[in-house]
Amino acid sequence: MLSILSLLGACALVSGAPFLQIPTNVQSPAANANAHAPNIDPYPALGKPRVTFKANGTFKLTVFSDLHFGENPWDNWGPQQDVNSLQLMNTVLGDEKPDYVVINGDLITGENTFRENSTTLVDEIVGPLNAARIPFSSTHGNHDNQANITHLEEIQRELRVAPLSYTRIAPKGVGGEEGPGNYWVPVYRNDKDHAPILILWFFDSRGGFSPNPDSVPVPDWVDSSVASWIESESAAMEAVWGPADEARGAVAFVHIPPYGGYSDSTWGHGVRNLIFHTPDPKAGVETWIRLEDGEQRARVVLDEGYGR
Repeated sequence: MLSILSLLGACALVSGAPFLQIPTNVQSPAANANAHAPNIDPYPALGKPRVTFKANGTFKLTVFSDLHFGENPWDNWGPQQDVNSLQLMNTVLGDEKPDYVVINGDLITGENTFRENSTTLVDEIVGPLNAARIPFSSTHGNHDNQANITHLEEIQRELRVAPLSYTRIAPKGVGGEEGPGNYWVPVYRNDKDHAPILILWFFDSRGGFSPNPDSVPVPDWVDSSVASWIESESAAMEAVWGPADEARGAVAFVHIPPYGGYSDSTWGHGVRNLIFHTPDPKAGVETWIRLEDGEQRARVVLDEGYGR
């Protein structure tokens, strides 16, 4: 589990034009501005329902991070840690009742688990989400790139075993070495609207080691190729959905944050919640850390007055 300071660094509220990935079977609107604007949301084409706000105008996300499944399988504490994590996930999902879940990196301790069954740990991790029928996405971290597992292998397995996974693989050439998990998920006010009201961004911060005999280190940051992807995706998005200013909000998730880090282990294990009380992208977002015993900490509203 991730400690409090790490959770603060693991997701960030941002504004402006978000990233947009055009499905390969749809022509980019930027290439033909006069063409009829296509539906660029890829998920209906993938057989997944739209992610929407509730009828009461709220949208709640719960973030699990650093689950580290498969750690020390030769010791009793390793498998027991996985049992405890599953129990916590089931408890939190039942109590918080989120509309969407993010598994924010280091799903598996790839240097500890066994190569022969490493991807089956994904089945265990997504089990509570499958049972609760909650849509979700994953990012991946440095422990997910190791001798016994890679980000790509985890994503491929997740997509096979979790019908409500909205994780996707970045287009070819985006993400750099061992960094395929760059994508976006649109969230609509309702299932009839033309344009989403919120974009969830997911970035692959890579890290760890390449799965080869030489164990070559992988850079632990988002690859520079993502920058040009941002520009092209943003332009295409605005061509179809209109300007982002005051029309769409956005939240970005990445495992290795640009600031912060692990803090004192005595702070306990925490799960971050975020709730949008209204679809209005100009409104603040409430966020807090829920500890495993139900205690809440650091409850704040992220708005124009935050930090002043």
